Amino acid sequence: MKLNQIEIIIIGLILVIGLFTLTRDDEPREIQAPIVEDFNDYPLVAWRDTDDRGNIIKIKYGVEWANTTVWIRSRETNDVVHTQPFDMNPYPSDHIQADNKRVYTYTWKLYRTERSAYIPNGSYQIVVGPKHNLQSSNNLFLDIEI
Repeated sequence: MKLNQIEIIIIGLILVIGLFTLTRDDEPREIQAPIVEDFNDYPLVAWRDTDDRGNIIKIKYGVEWANTTVWIRSRETNDVVHTQPFDMNPYPSDHIQADNKRVYTYTWKLYRTERSAYIPNGSYQIVVGPKHNLQSSNNLFLDIEI
């Protein structure tokens, strides 16, 4: 039995697709939040994660000022590429946890949504500080690579 060229090509493609399917890792990877021992000294940390729609960045920060917000800007262009759509306030003095510092974890979605554009790979800077004051010397800064 002699095989012609088309049959050989089809058999080859079936083998390549079969090998790709068998060797592909479909299990989602668990990504743990980093262990940060000095969060009280510098209350800003970020890590990569995924959700059901794609890649995200988790940003955990301490709420030290009224109207605290998060900006993300490109290190290449210095343009703000994303702003947290709301701001956070410290606990009021009569709150049950007023003695504790408020800590919030914000999810920055790197895929396109109603509130965010697709974010390509690159170098970015996370800035946390009082709303309308991106240039404050009191802001917290964290450089990340995506």
